Amino acid sequence: MKEFELSKARYQIEGEGQPILLIGGQFATLEGWNATVEDLQRFNKVIILEYPNQGQSEMDLEFDNLKNYAEYTLQFLKAIDVEPEELIAFGISFGANIIKCMTFDFDIKFKAAILTGVTSTYKLKHYMIENYKLWIDIIEKLDVETAFKVIFLKLLSPEFIEKAPEIVEVAAKQMVTHYGEKKEALICILDATINYLNSVTTPGGDSKFPYDIYIIGARSDTMMPINYVREYAELVQAKFFELPGGHLVNMEQSFELMSILHDVIDEYEEY
Repeated sequence: MKEFELSKARYQIEGEGQPILLIGGQFATLEGWNATVEDLQRFNKVIILEYPNQGQSEMDLEFDNLKNYAEYTLQFLKAIDVEPEELIAFGISFGANIIKCMTFDFDIKFKAAILTGVTSTYKLKHYMIENYKLWIDIIEKLDVETAFKVIFLKLLSPEFIEKAPEIVEVAAKQMVTHYGEKKEALICILDATINYLNSVTTPGGDSKFPYDIYIIGARSDTMMPINYVREYAELVQAKFFELPGGHLVNMEQSFELMSILHDVIDEYEEY
């Protein structure tokens, strides 16, 4: 991996108080966190990092394993002089798995973490790999807008789409603005999870986190079925929250999600 340069990274730090690290899904962008930042920055120091291959960040095809993104996060935190132990980390899907990777592969301890769209690394390993391989195939064969329409039909719940059918087209067009000329970046991000999961050979469940952990599941999430998420929360002794909707709870259940974030953060109010 190249030497980290803070001047080349796309990131945002807003507010004062308890530091909160926000890490989004594979296709997250810095701008996609605007509403969350506006809310949380009133009482907290909010830190967001956009990774290589995401959004407007430069493309770097060396980032082909989840561990690269975990290491990049650690280099970023060092550059801004923030210790992981000070942070409450919130990760969505890909971001949640980066937090897991930092914890168990790099022995990092956060103050607490809130994870959504995540389950055991082992129990749905092949299911996740086949999903991402299919998405890569779709991205390679279709234009970016059509590919994302297919992907969003997987990520969003039927109930949400039924209420707002235009959301699939709107969201897909937004992705074109970031990834219309970056198919290789999309494939690299998906390959990062595939390559990481393929390196996991130990059977059984995941270890208990060495800090407080909170897990959010969604009832209509076909990427991470709720029964697997609930079982994983019990396995790692996490406090479990269940929301309606699909995989993208930040899109479908933003008010309920923010309520959970505030409740958890308030438990650690020291600033």
